[in-house]
Amino acid sequence: MTNTTAVLSLFIALIIGWSVLSRLRLARRVDRMTAFTGKIAAGDFGSRIASGGGDELGILAENLNLMAEQLKKNVDALSKEKGVLTAVLKGMAEGVMMTDAQGRVGLVNPAFLRTFGIREEDAVGRPLVEVIRNEGLLNLYKTAHERKDYASGEIETSLPEPMYFIAGCVPLMIEEGFSGIVIVLHDITRMFQLERVRRDFVANVTHELKTPISAIQGFAETLMDGAINDKDNGLKFLGIIESNARRLSRLVEDLMTLSRIELGEVRLQVRPVSLKDVAAEAAALLEPKIMEKGIKLIFEFPADMASALADRDRLYQIILNVLDNAVKYTPHKESIVVSGACPPAAEAGQPATVEVSITDTGPGIPQEMLPRLGERFFRVDPARSRELGGTGLGLAIVKHLVRLHGGSFNIESPVQTTLSQGSRGTKVTLTFKSSL
Repeated sequence: MTNTTAVLSLFIALIIGWSVLSRLRLARRVDRMTAFTGKIAAGDFGSRIASGGGDELGILAENLNLMAEQLKKNVDALSKEKGVLTAVLKGMAEGVMMTDAQGRVGLVNPAFLRTFGIREEDAVGRPLVEVIRNEGLLNLYKTAHERKDYASGEIETSLPEPMYFIAGCVPLMIEEGFSGIVIVLHDITRMFQLERVRRDFVANVTHELKTPISAIQGFAETLMDGAINDKDNGLKFLGIIESNARRLSRLVEDLMTLSRIELGEVRLQVRPVSLKDVAAEAAALLEPKIMEKGIKLIFEFPADMASALADRDRLYQIILNVLDNAVKYTPHKESIVVSGACPPAAEAGQPATVEVSITDTGPGIPQEMLPRLGERFFRVDPARSRELGGTGLGLAIVKHLVRLHGGSFNIESPVQTTLSQGSRGTKVTLTFKSSL
């Protein structure tokens, strides 16, 4: 009896021990799975767990490993897509911003930030109305938000300078419903400026043509009405007609020159050309005007100055235009300096250049007008320019021809200050590639 009891007790003890051991192993496996799922939740998709057999927990472990692998693939794909989206948004010239359904900024690209002069950290997470102060854009956003429909329109910004955009507000609609709005800004500043230039050009051409045509028509009618028989007045009227006809001819010729340059029809015959020789040739043509006003013309060129790589005829046209302007606006008995220089290269490896500067002692040009010099028909003093025979296209032709040579065109004013004369004078510097 005693032996039977002992065997039974041993058997029960083994069962209990095996049960406890199984529970311990089960607990360890569950702990490992808990730790594994914790790593997955923390974003560590590279870890794996041993299956530990073919039982239910083993199958669960294998499924967890498969889940981790699939999650890793999905997260990697999403990260790649996010990287591509971020790169695309950063590289876009258009400004892009996305808000959630409550109007808080969730995403914004650099172009949008630059447009409104804001920082990303000051925008993301804040309501749009606190980030953007542009009334036009906020009105479009409000319309799209209320109607849950696309809204677009033109807006204007002023930072850092006036710019014009077509803004589009696109509602984001998903299965759960409205989730936010994407704002896209298309820059139309260049188009707006070109349209303004076109309108100004048409208005200016009309104005420039109207005056001489009216004069020719008026004096021709006067002659036809009998003034032709008045010898003195008849000749005077014919002189006025001839003068205005010449003005029309100059205007048409300058317009055709500009048109040919812009259409790429002007072909340069580039070769080494002496700036001093071309400047002297232009001065010789203007000598009667220079002598009439008693202007002292001073040439200052280094003896060893390199030649410019340029088309001689076009270079002559450039210098003649600039020098003619200087003669027109320099007062009687004063001076004009025509100087040459070989400036050092701004950076290593840059091609050598030569420059010619024409400095007058005229009234000078107001600073606010300097950026507009070179525009078609722009004149600092319109009345005096017309009186002196200018068409308003000379500097525009100069600027285009210099750029066609790959050179640069710069105007400084005033260039001198004296107690007696004050601030006055204008210096025009033309830079060309050197033959060296």
